[in-house]
Amino acid sequence: MFRRELPALIVFAFFSVLSPGASGFFVSLDERYMGALDTSKTVVVGSIRFEGNQITRENILRREMTFSEGDTLQLHELSKECEVSSSLLFNTRLFNFVEYTIAELVPGEIEVVFKLVERWYWWPQLLLELADPNFNTWWQTRDPMRINYGFELYRQNFRGSNQDLKVRCKTGYTKEFGLSYRIPFFSRNQQVGLQLGWSYREQDEITIGTRNNQREFYLEPGNPGRTEQIANVEITYRPGLFVKYTGSIAYVHTQVRDSLAEYNPDYLANGESFIRYLKLFYSMQVEKRDNRAYPLRGYFIQTDISQRGMGLINTDGLGVFEMAASLKAYFPLPLEHCYFAAGLRLKAVPTANIPYYVQEGLGYGSYLRGYEYFVVDGQQLALLRSNLKYELLGKREFNLGFGPEKFSRVHTALWLNIFADAGKVWDRYYAAENPLSNRWLGSVGVGLDLVTYYDRVFRLEWAINKFRKPGVYLHFVQPI
Repeated sequence: MFRRELPALIVFAFFSVLSPGASGFFVSLDERYMGALDTSKTVVVGSIRFEGNQITRENILRREMTFSEGDTLQLHELSKECEVSSSLLFNTRLFNFVEYTIAELVPGEIEVVFKLVERWYWWPQLLLELADPNFNTWWQTRDPMRINYGFELYRQNFRGSNQDLKVRCKTGYTKEFGLSYRIPFFSRNQQVGLQLGWSYREQDEITIGTRNNQREFYLEPGNPGRTEQIANVEITYRPGLFVKYTGSIAYVHTQVRDSLAEYNPDYLANGESFIRYLKLFYSMQVEKRDNRAYPLRGYFIQTDISQRGMGLINTDGLGVFEMAASLKAYFPLPLEHCYFAAGLRLKAVPTANIPYYVQEGLGYGSYLRGYEYFVVDGQQLALLRSNLKYELLGKREFNLGFGPEKFSRVHTALWLNIFADAGKVWDRYYAAENPLSNRWLGSVGVGLDLVTYYDRVFRLEWAINKFRKPGVYLHFVQPI
């Protein structure tokens, strides 16, 4: 769902592309020191210091270090460890800039200093969200009634411990009130985390099916078509730096109007007008990307398992089991400034009877480029995306000349990319009415990616799909 936040970023990013500046925003190395010594020389890490963490506690920073004081390393090994540690610090999303320097304290003993520029952590902001699956779908109608607006109070890095506190209140197309509180570490060894959340949502217009791969809506003016209450508890376990396990349990209560249940008895299954159940969820995640916002090197693996309905409180025998897996890889090519990325997503729902309410194929969170205007519902899916990227304008930095460093110091980069996607959705129920189901789809295209601070990515893409229908699309997240 597209959110218009910080519109000034677009202006900042445009001027930053034209402005000369430093070549990098990610890591920095004291090249004079490194050039003066044999990189195979063995040194002892005498000290690790942090500068610029006015709010963030030092124990949160040291949790991301791949080395510690007292370690003995060759100098070239130490520089690699500093780069990885900088990447981990940046991926906490607490900082706009992470730089490091290496200096010699006494012969054979060195000091590493990480210089940090913290982000702005208070976000009292107005919400302006589009209710359609993506900006391009909304742009077809430009319907102001399909916009959510409201207020969100978001406190990132609460108490300097990377905790998040969020209060959301919005109205418009979807009305929502929600609270969430995340504690990344509450155990002494900084391995176990906790998140609590509750939300209430109601919506007048409901997607109750698809025909010709277009959404069909139900609307009874003046009355909410669906209301939902969700309360969840989530536990995370991060034993090391790169692997995290997540388990959660949620209580879900969903109710629709009787007339909607009569119109589509399969929406909640068996013609039910309300459903309540417990949902169990488990995830394993391996994160080894250099930059979560726009990766160039590394890989990411995630596997998910969920069970909706435990036979305890669900009222209609709901028992939907789902499995999903994602694999993403990023690496540089032999040609200078060229990179390749590929992502594979698989999902399967082997349960025999599935309410339409819990089905989701392509067209929402996962989509094929070139098919932005279509929805392909189903129970199983496979999606492969690939990008060949060329760095048109390298990472640049400039200063706006006013305001605090959290906002005035900006970095940007501009990338040209060629892409190819392929995917298929298997649908046991509605394929006869939706010609894109149960067949392989594909697309190719070219695009421009503008990457700037606060993890913002602006993508302008031209794509042509399997049916030789071209289109120009705008997106606001990384491509893979």
